[in-house]
Amino acid sequence: MATKKKISKVQILRIIIQILFFIILPGLYAASFAGIKTIYQGLMQGTFDFSQDFPSLIGALSIIPITLLLGRFFCGWMCAFGALGDWLHLLGSKVFRIKYNIKPEIDKYLKYIKFCVLILLVLFVWNFDWNLDIANPWNAFGVLSTVTKLPDVAYAMQYFAFGTILLLFIIIGSLFIERLFCRYLCPLGAVFALVSKLSIFKIKKPLDKCQSCRLCTKKCSMGIPLYNYDKVTSGECIQCFKCVSNCPKKNANITVLGNELNPAFAGALAITAMTGLYCAGNLMTDVVTASAGTGTYLTGSAISQTENGQYADGTYEGTGTGFRGATTKVSVTVENGYITNIEAISYGDDAPYFNRAFNSVTESIIDSQSTDVDAVSGATYSSNGIMDAVSDALQNTAVSVTSSAISSTTESTTTQAVDSINSNSSTSAYTDGTYTGTGTGFRRGTTTVSVTVSGGLITDIEVVSYQDDAPYFNRAYNTVISEIMETQSTNVDAVSGATFSSNGIMDAVADALN
Repeated sequence: MATKKKISKVQILRIIIQILFFIILPGLYAASFAGIKTIYQGLMQGTFDFSQDFPSLIGALSIIPITLLLGRFFCGWMCAFGALGDWLHLLGSKVFRIKYNIKPEIDKYLKYIKFCVLILLVLFVWNFDWNLDIANPWNAFGVLSTVTKLPDVAYAMQYFAFGTILLLFIIIGSLFIERLFCRYLCPLGAVFALVSKLSIFKIKKPLDKCQSCRLCTKKCSMGIPLYNYDKVTSGECIQCFKCVSNCPKKNANITVLGNELNPAFAGALAITAMTGLYCAGNLMTDVVTASAGTGTYLTGSAISQTENGQYADGTYEGTGTGFRGATTKVSVTVENGYITNIEAISYGDDAPYFNRAFNSVTESIIDSQSTDVDAVSGATYSSNGIMDAVSDALQNTAVSVTSSAISSTTESTTTQAVDSINSNSSTSAYTDGTYTGTGTGFRRGTTTVSVTVSGGLITDIEVVSYQDDAPYFNRAYNTVISEIMETQSTNVDAVSGATFSSNGIMDAVADALN
């Protein structure tokens, strides 16, 4: 009776490392790809600043140079999404007894799909800065795979519906085809397939010493037809070393510049190098953040050179929701009506992602005096949590400061609208009375208005409350209510640059009139 082959030591080491990175750094693949995006967009737009963008580049700078030099060890040993593919296929083959082999000629052409995905992302999503978070399976995976928390399926479906459905198809497909996503769909894998061709690590397997078992090809995670080659130079190789571990004649070996190397040592060397670079990058960011203090400030000279801003002076605290419902709490200082300081009081996000987002987001908020700023690539959830917290802190002060201005504007707009109505013959469309309605503005903030109808016509619109940023709301308010009252319709144009606030006002008026 044939004895069952034991799993090799190098494969045990690889599985241990996969589990550790799945638990500790499950989002490293997304951070790496986000870093590539940051570099590309910065260079194309002429805004790339290495020192400013460095926190967003740590993942890419840790992984790409080692991949270029040593090969795709990240994909085979460290990537959480790749590990998921390995485990799902193991489940399919061992538990469900699924036996499915895709034809090599079909597999060859399907592998070009990931390059098409990368090109489409660069040409359309990156160049036009489209937001396709809802369709990103990586986002859904990030929400569902946190080891310390139960999978939040409801949250994933609410915010990443299409991405969650796509993830489900990937999971099912991975039961049949090993590393389905890595082989055919991964845009980061497409980048690595190109750069890893220059690697000094190669797998050497002289064909004249091979037998006809083709076990190396059958065990290859990426379906490379290894039986055709003396030396594996394919960019598809993820350095899993299954071919080395399973060769019955010990004919497949790792070489560096022609010299043989122990595969376990090769894996440990590559993983140590990438992990070391990543930790060093985060340590540098932490040191810079600590030396600069816990907050971001607007200088006194800048304050003195401006007129009073939109907010009431004081120090306010607010909370927002970061990754997977974690709470971010900030302290916001307003001086002369302007946001002058933002400090983090507490947060529940992972420190590397939060630190990557904090400085950039708070600086942008202070520079623009608005929470409607761009999220940091690779730290979207942390960025949104910070923006939400600052917006929450400023919510009440922004309303109180601008209420008198809005009141006077309403009176002026009402007079103009009534004059316009009286000068035109209009048919009464509404029942007389005063009505209250609500609408949804920026980031799901609620706008409440009071609408007065006299003689069947809209004669007055007043703001009861709103949760949008004051500068954007005020920009939208004057124009939108004037047009609504002149046209006697809520189907008017939104104000450019204040679309969400405009829509919130229109929705609130429509709700009142219903």
